[in-house]
Parts: sequence; C-alpha cells; structure tokens
Amino acid sequence: MSRLGTHNNAWTWFDVTFYHPLTFTSNLAGKPDSGKHLRAEELPGVLQLESSRFKALDFTEKIFKTETGAVLGEYRRNASFPQLKMSEHLYALLFPHHPYGHETIGYYQDVLDMPNHYDAAVKFYDTYYRPNNCVLVVAGDVKADDIFAKVEPVYADWKAQPVPPIQATGEPPKKEQRERVGWDADVAPLVWVAYRMPAFKPGTTEGAVAQLLNELLVSPAAPLYKKLRYDKQTASQLGFEEGTQGFESFDPRLLIVGAQLFKEKHAERGPAYFDEVAGDIIAGLDELKRFSKQKDAKKLLETLKSKYRYDFLAGLSSPADIAQNFAWYYRFTRDPEVFEKLLQSVEKLTPKDIDNFARTYFVPENRAVLTLAYEAKPAAQK
Repeated sequence: MSRLGTHNNAWTWFDVTFYHPLTFTSNLAGKPDSGKHLRAEELPGVLQLESSRFKALDFTEKIFKTETGAVLGEYRRNASFPQLKMSEHLYALLFPHHPYGHETIGYYQDVLDMPNHYDAAVKFYDTYYRPNNCVLVVAGDVKADDIFAKVEPVYADWKAQPVPPIQATGEPPKKEQRERVGWDADVAPLVWVAYRMPAFKPGTTEGAVAQLLNELLVSPAAPLYKKLRYDKQTASQLGFEEGTQGFESFDPRLLIVGAQLFKEKHAERGPAYFDEVAGDIIAGLDELKRFSKQKDAKKLLETLKSKYRYDFLAGLSSPADIAQNFAWYYRFTRDPEVFEKLLQSVEKLTPKDIDNFARTYFVPENRAVLTLAYEAKPAAQK
C-alpha cells in the first residue's frame, strides 16, 4: 500500500469496521503476482490487496500480540479523558442486556487480557469477514462497469456463510437510571443526559427526525443551547457526545447530551448545580414534545430542513467523503438510492413528527443521568 502511494487506515465503531484506503484510480487494479523489487506499476492493485485482507488474512500469534499492545495503548490514551469512564458507566446502566453495554474497545481488563485470545480473534475473523457482511464502495474518477469488471475476478471466490445475529439477554431497565462518577484529577465537572433511541433506518420518519436533533437541541441557535450557554451561563460547553452519528445503529442505542460545567460554580453549589443543569437539559428535550405549538414552528422546521440539505451536500466534497457517507448509510438497507431517500424523508417532516418522536423516546424509562466531578482521595491513599 505504501509503495503505491496509498493512504491506508481504518476505524471501528459498534456496528462497523471501516477500511478507507485513498489512492489514484490507476492503482485500483494491478498485476496479481508481486515480488520484493517490483516497480510501482507492477505491484498488485488496491483491489487485490484489499481482497486478500478480507478473504485470506493470515496472522501469527506473535503478530496478534504485538497488535493487541497497540490496542492497550489506545485504551490508556482514551482513559486519560473522563469521557471514557462516563460512557463505560452509562452503557452498563442502559444496556445490561446487550453487547452495546460496553465501549467498542472493551473494558480495561478485557484489553489487558486480549493477547491471550488469539484463537478467538481467528474465529472472529472467520465468522464476520464474509461477503454477505461486507460493503465495497469505490468513489472517484471511475465508471461502474469498469469497476465491477475489476472487482469480480478478485472477490468472486470469497465464500459466504451465515453471520450470527446479536442476541440480547434480557429487557432494558424500565425506569430512569442515575449515577455519580468520581474522577481523581481536578477537571471540569460533566453532566450527561442520555436516552435510548430507536434502531436507525434511513428513509423513515424516525430516522429523519434523528437527522435534525443536533440542530434542534445543541446547535448555537437551539433554545437549550442558548439557555445554558448564554442566558443562565451554567455550561461552558454543550453538545452530543460521540458525534451526531452516535445513535445511528442497527439496534437501539443512545442519544447523549453532554454539558461541561464550571469548576468554581460546582465548588460553590455542589450537587444542586448538577441537578439544575440536568433538569434544564431534560426540560429542553421535553420542549420538543410541544414543538408544533411553538410560534412559527413550521417556518423554523423548513429552515432546518434547508440547512440540513445544504450541510449534507457540502459534506460530499471529496471522493473519500462520498465513500464514507455512502457506506455509513447504505449498510442499513443496502439501497443504492439511500442519499435520495434520506433527503426525501427529511423534506417530508412536519412539526407533529417532532412532537411524536419526542413523546415516544424522551421519557423517563428511557433515560439515564450521569454526573462526574473531581473526588480527592483521602490523605492515606495518596
């Protein structure tokens, strides 16, 4: 990949591992055989290299242990931020019955023990790296017929097999969950208010409402944002945790509204400060249950639809952006017109759709409230 001049990287989330090599069109296909001293024009193409990764990856236990060390380093880096500890507690509270109950990277003890599970890694690869569980997207200066002709020879012998479904082991909690999380460094306090969201399906009314929640709740023009940041000045930051796509997943996941507070105000007011901010966030989400009753609700919604449409199109500014966005949404329904369906569903929204979504999902039994603040250790433990 490096000798081809290819930028090659990947990331993993709850439902997907995304490989995204970026290269020249001329590098897509190459000669099937390779050697140590071949010139660039004689190297295998990216399509051959990627098909080998997915069809016939061969890694030794020694290599596996080296790579698990990199994962441990990533965990330790992330663990230096309080958000990882918050999310570990939050997922365990709201998903005790489901694999979403832990972070993608796992818990510290799991990551620490990972080098001892080479056989499990080989089995995971053999189970999930299958053509029926994969989407291949090529975007850029290409033509469909030409790409299909190049892909077919290198992927055609990849064997499909059933992929086991995710199994929930019980029911989610039926009442609000609250927890206080301690942190051993003097950081700004945090308040998270989270709600379980429906499984995401692009083109549906619920999926369309989900696309607008960022603008409705935590954009600088949103009433909740203005209330906490400017009017009451109780939060120094307000936004969705994990990005706006955090709740776009195959199974129900979470919408997390996170607020960073002021250390001085927390020192003065203590738990009452947490209660006030959490209460204001809950009230802000509850306001969406009456969205259609607001003055000029229809006009506001039309403005948000227009902004969404232009922001969406602006996000397709490069082949890499197009490929990633298309793959993200296409994987849910395998519909090649997913962008059109997504935009059409947003365009059809009415103020009542906002009301109905909020009344269905922004309810106490779907909610968890977490707070985090510095907790000094007793002198004997320092």
